[in-house]
Amino acid sequence: MKKYCFFLLFSLMGLTMYAESQIPVPLIPPVTSGTGSDGGDHGGLRSPSINILPIVTYDEEEASLFFEGVTTLGYVAYTILDEDENVVLTGYVNIQQDIQESISVVTLPAGDYTLEVEINDITYTGSFTIES
Repeated sequence: MKKYCFFLLFSLMGLTMYAESQIPVPLIPPVTSGTGSDGGDHGGLRSPSINILPIVTYDEEEASLFFEGVTTLGYVAYTILDEDENVVLTGYVNIQQDIQESISVVTLPAGDYTLEVEINDITYTGSFTIES
């Protein structure tokens, strides 16, 4: 029994140390107006259709963004913009349920970045900072 407790404790410590190096990158949906295609005001702000978004974290030690799917979304387009809104990386990431995929950002210099992820024709944004 002591072996199992030690292993469990050691595993939990490892998970905690790994998780501390990862910084969440929450994805935020765009705000859409209540104006319809006919130009009429249909009352206030409306939310886009509901999508179950992947969990995105930035790992400073590995210089990578990690995507973990809560549900399977397949290939989704991503774009990374620098502080001046220049596109610095673009591509596709395969979002599968309970599987982590990564995008290396090791080539990017220190600075603030915006991540854009397109899911079902809706662009979600998040931000992260690369420190020197």
